[in-house]
Amino acid sequence: MEVCGDKVCADALEVLKKKFGISSLKDYQTDFFKTFHHHLQQQQRVPDFFIAQPTGHGKSLLFQGISCFLGHLALGQVQPSSTTALVICPINALIEDQVALMAKRDIIAKRWTHDMCAKDLECVDVLFTSPETILSDSSRDLLKKKDVIKTICAVFVDESHCIEKWGTSSDKRRAAFRESFSQLAEVRSLLAKPIPFVAMMATAMRRTRDFIIANLQMYQPKLYIRSPGKQNITYTLHTVNHKNVDKIFQPLIEELRIHKYDCERVVIFSNRDNVVDIFGSFDYILREEYPMYETRPYAMYHSTTEEPIKKHIVESFQDPNGTIRILMATIAFGMGIDCKNLHQVIHFGPPADLDSYFQESGRAGRDGKQSVALLLRYPKSFIRNSSETIKEYCLLEDKCRRQMLLKLYDSSEKIPEITPQHNCCDFCYQSCDCGDCHLPKHFIDVDEIKPIIDVDEEVVVEEDTECFEKEDSGNEIDSDE
Repeated sequence: MEVCGDKVCADALEVLKKKFGISSLKDYQTDFFKTFHHHLQQQQRVPDFFIAQPTGHGKSLLFQGISCFLGHLALGQVQPSSTTALVICPINALIEDQVALMAKRDIIAKRWTHDMCAKDLECVDVLFTSPETILSDSSRDLLKKKDVIKTICAVFVDESHCIEKWGTSSDKRRAAFRESFSQLAEVRSLLAKPIPFVAMMATAMRRTRDFIIANLQMYQPKLYIRSPGKQNITYTLHTVNHKNVDKIFQPLIEELRIHKYDCERVVIFSNRDNVVDIFGSFDYILREEYPMYETRPYAMYHSTTEEPIKKHIVESFQDPNGTIRILMATIAFGMGIDCKNLHQVIHFGPPADLDSYFQESGRAGRDGKQSVALLLRYPKSFIRNSSETIKEYCLLEDKCRRQMLLKLYDSSEKIPEITPQHNCCDFCYQSCDCGDCHLPKHFIDVDEIKPIIDVDEEVVVEEDTECFEKEDSGNEIDSDE
């Protein structure tokens, strides 16, 4: 049943689509805005929302467009008194990108700083902040002011999986990486009125979902959940019996050497030690030809990469024909970056958990074209805090990876039928009878790689040697977890 169907709401949605240059909204986006209108119209409390939608499915449009939508409602019979979205975001680079993007769309966006006053927040559509900043003493005092409280229409917690991942620690001897993430519910009491919280992320298993809902003190939130298994991505997994990155990635180095800036774009995710080693393999062969990083078609991104280089990498990936064709990156590159013309993601070693894997592999294929996500296992590639689900995924050999994915994410969606079948995963490839079966080109040394066949293989746990860099300012921190 449609939540709202009157002309005021319909007109507001049309204004929103025109502003963003789109012909239609996704179902969950439409329902989100209609729910706001319905509860305001009935003078009821707007509910909380929990949104888990794959990368590229328009989550940011919700906080980008809510002010425009509510502002148009104010021209009709509904009179919302609050139109500013407060967005809590973990990464500085994401905030900077969003502010720049909104400026192009005539959306007034600002970054919440420690020295702001109530007047600075007037006539602002979107306010961005970090958990550390919004919970600072100066921000707490500002949030208590009536002039500030009345302007905020909703609190959006972007990349909210960080609440559990960074806000808590499973090791009692070790403090949480960013404890403020687990304290965001305090913002509710500071605002002193029932403002909806909107938790947003690309993926969330049931356990993660329940933890976030409890931590943010959400009461019967509306759920918009979609399986992270994108239909245009072929999921494959192989094991290699050594860790010689020179040999494994030699075909990719050769591909780049021959085709240069026309080489297919590839992102290789791994931990920092591996990223440095893989970059060294490329640099040893190609550095003489590309002495300056500005013209180099390969790059490395981790938490301590210099800011000018980080900016150069992000800008290159926002351009479908950007200079950088091969990127070696840690999780620091993962969140919120819109990768253009990327159709292959390689994980050299599994990440700590399945959520991280599907968030990072989901960077591929955002244009809808067929893409591939390859996970490479090498000896002792499981780390100390590897989750049981990522281990289960890595050891899977007798069923479709998408079926396992839907099961783990507790999705009610019907398992999609991928045609041709070899485009689904490495397991389905074996039973495809289309007559034109082929696995995507991986640009790796296939002579050294074979599918996993030993499900009884002993899993060796190695120490996680990654370090975390924290900024004294208390703002966002990049992590190479």
